[in-house]
Amino acid sequence: MALYDGETQFAGNLEGDIAKEMANYGFIWSTKWLSRILKSLLEGTAEYLSSVKGSIPQVVVIRDDNGKPIFAAMVEKVDNEETGGYTLSYFYVENENDIPADAKVVNIDNGLMVSILNDISFRSYGFTFATEGKTGINYIRPTAFLLLNAIKKYMINNVHIDKVLDIIDYITLEAEESKDGKVHIKITPNEKLKQHIKDDVDVSVA
Repeated sequence: MALYDGETQFAGNLEGDIAKEMANYGFIWSTKWLSRILKSLLEGTAEYLSSVKGSIPQVVVIRDDNGKPIFAAMVEKVDNEETGGYTLSYFYVENENDIPADAKVVNIDNGLMVSILNDISFRSYGFTFATEGKTGINYIRPTAFLLLNAIKKYMINNVHIDKVLDIIDYITLEAEESKDGKVHIKITPNEKLKQHIKDDVDVSVA
């Protein structure tokens, strides 16, 4: 299992891969910020989903430069006669059926989402996601896409070396290669993220 927290432990060349993707996009940052941004994104989506959870699935999507969803965070009600509860899940979007047809979907740069992300990032690490004054473009969407797409590439490239990547205290990713050679990535949120959607009912993990 490869471990990553961006401060003391490193997973192969993950930081280098992410930094290269960022540089190609024109983002030149110290590597210490990469994990801080990633953790803020993960925790921010969990906090947002906690604020909107209800009877229908709620989904936050991260899109590529062409508008295609590549990653999603979702909370949905679990039908359980004894306890009830909610399921928190994170996943790479492989086809349109991955997101429930009845889900309410918002983008990562939704107004409330941005506010929550900036609150968490500033509270935890002393930064906020900038908005370009002239264009009004917020950098959350491209930053989130680049980070998560680089992690996906890392998992695919290392599926025969180390199938498990643990983003310490946040999520665990496990890659599996199917018979046709396609790599599927399972993501399990850890307690720090699940805690955001807990209330007086149970919370399960997808």
